[in-house]
Amino acid sequence: MESYRVEKENERFRLRDMEFIPFPVAPFAVGTHSHIHEAIELLYITEGDFRITCDNATVHAEAGDVVLFRSNSIHRTVAGEKEKNFYWVLKISPRLIVNFLPKNKTTDWLLYLSVNYDDKFHWKASEIFGSNILKGFESLAREYLNPDENSEFAMRIAAAEVVLGVLRGGVGKREGNSELAELMYKAVVYINDKYAELISAETVSEYLGLSYSYFSRSFKKIIGSSFRSYLNNVRINHAEQLIMNTTKSVSEISELCGFENVSYFISVYRSLKGEPPLRSKRKRE
Repeated sequence: MESYRVEKENERFRLRDMEFIPFPVAPFAVGTHSHIHEAIELLYITEGDFRITCDNATVHAEAGDVVLFRSNSIHRTVAGEKEKNFYWVLKISPRLIVNFLPKNKTTDWLLYLSVNYDDKFHWKASEIFGSNILKGFESLAREYLNPDENSEFAMRIAAAEVVLGVLRGGVGKREGNSELAELMYKAVVYINDKYAELISAETVSEYLGLSYSYFSRSFKKIIGSSFRSYLNNVRINHAEQLIMNTTKSVSEISELCGFENVSYFISVYRSLKGEPPLRSKRKRE
């Protein structure tokens, strides 16, 4: 994927914790360049078609389809050849999820909406016909186009309906319990905070007060990947950002992202990004 930018919350979004906007795109034009943000984002395509990339996966989405960008995923949209290409964008802060979802399920659902699972992120129109996802988006569009004094409240309800539809299609199928999910969520937060340090599964299991073997099994079960794979993904995503946006050397970046061995860093980077870091760096230059 091309280099990406980190999108910061604007003041309006911080105040409301959600945003719903129309997004027309010209034929073959880039709708959004590669970027990343904390907010959860959903697109509802009503006209035309788009090539949409989310992390390492690319899909072809058409009118009637819905696409989910989980929190902190790197994503990009490019319109197809049709004269009219249009989608609605719903952005929701994780804070809003915490506020309007049941407390005993919040952690499970935040994990599903923020961790880079290999889960579905593209729903075809035929799959969501009559669903909460579609009903919620249709309500959002109506309130946006015909606002009154109650529209903001109505739109928050409609946004909750969209999220409910997504969750019913995914998180309910996962095994596990809320207490374990909460512990693994703490592990994910810890990893994202300490990735530049020499952390290990043993370090995190000790932090959580769990045995190494129980933590390793639980992390794989809840997160969907091994501890090492998840840590490497976090580190390499940060390394890519440094490569694209700084003049630091490959060895400096390796050290800043927590790798003890630059050869191992290069090997992991190549396996995840499809090319060695020096080639990415030369492209930037």
